[in-house]
Amino acid sequence: MEWVGRLDKKKRFACIPYQEADLAALAPGLTAERCAVEMVVVSTTGDVYGGGDAVRFISRRLPLMNLVWPLMEAPGLRHVVDRGYRWIAENRLRLSVKMGRKKCPRPPDKE
Repeated sequence: MEWVGRLDKKKRFACIPYQEADLAALAPGLTAERCAVEMVVVSTTGDVYGGGDAVRFISRRLPLMNLVWPLMEAPGLRHVVDRGYRWIAENRLRLSVKMGRKKCPRPPDKE
């Protein structure tokens, strides 16, 4: 979510790690399991967007993304954005390390 913080100059979004959030208060039915596998946005009206839809939701509201988000909405490209998002989400730890970030330890399994 660092990219949102860097692009959100007017602080439209509150980026909260799901491990620190009261998920039930944010959106009924929102689970840590879902948040662990995809980025989730909860709008001020309570609508929940995940994965590629979350990226599109954020991109529509950030001025620096004005040139990109219309492409994300194009009928033939929605599927490409969703598949690209899934690939990045599934490989985010490896990609972070390749970009010079420290690898975060995985949380311990709950017993």
